[in-house]
Amino acid sequence: MKLNAKTAILSPKVLLVPYEPQHVPTYHAWMEDEELRKATASERLTLEEEYDMQQKWRLDADKLTFIICLAPQRVIPPDGCVLPNQDDATDRMLGDVNLFLYDDESEESEKGRRRMVGEIEIMIAKKEQQGKGIGRAAIALFLHYVLKNREGVVKEQFKSAGTQSGDPLPTLSAFRVKIGQTNTPSINLFESFGFIKQSDQPNYFGEFELVLQVADLEKVGTMVKCYGLDGSREVEYENDPYIALRRICGWF
Repeated sequence: MKLNAKTAILSPKVLLVPYEPQHVPTYHAWMEDEELRKATASERLTLEEEYDMQQKWRLDADKLTFIICLAPQRVIPPDGCVLPNQDDATDRMLGDVNLFLYDDESEESEKGRRRMVGEIEIMIAKKEQQGKGIGRAAIALFLHYVLKNREGVVKEQFKSAGTQSGDPLPTLSAFRVKIGQTNTPSINLFESFGFIKQSDQPNYFGEFELVLQVADLEKVGTMVKCYGLDGSREVEYENDPYIALRRICGWF
């Protein structure tokens, strides 16, 4: 999705940045881990295929993703920007958080207006960073971003679907996650955000589906404060290092 191509989300805990080509080698190295591929239901890709996938994430209107990084060590002023290959350098990358848009088949359309559901996935690839609240912080920031920009999220997909200009814009009605039945920490994490299991029994694939209605998302802002993320803000992400450096030095 092009929506966040120039947007990073800065917080005291983590930094979320757009998935860019310079991140691909590290991401590919993560996914060489068989255990990680199994946990994320991912296929093993060649490096070239991973670069192609990065482009799909950027251009496909039904996909939104951020790379999760450690919070920057430097102070970024309100009019500043994130430095590529520095603030999101290889040793600062931790994982990713994603959203896939689907038609919501559980609800009837309202006056012909499509309803969309966003399926969320999160991965903390570095094992030494797991269990430190990184995933919780990333989900809180991601949900808050999508809630704030939900019209833009569905509009991009709406335009790419070849719909007529007079057609009503779809609504984002709910979020869902699918989690393996033995992954109790992840289930507990999403339940803490208000996601609800749709069944007491896992599905055919051994997964629980948990759903959060968008109408219940207003409390996400409160969660952002509760988790010490109330100083979070959107910051420009300039992927050209030369332009970013010129801006930081005040050359234009």
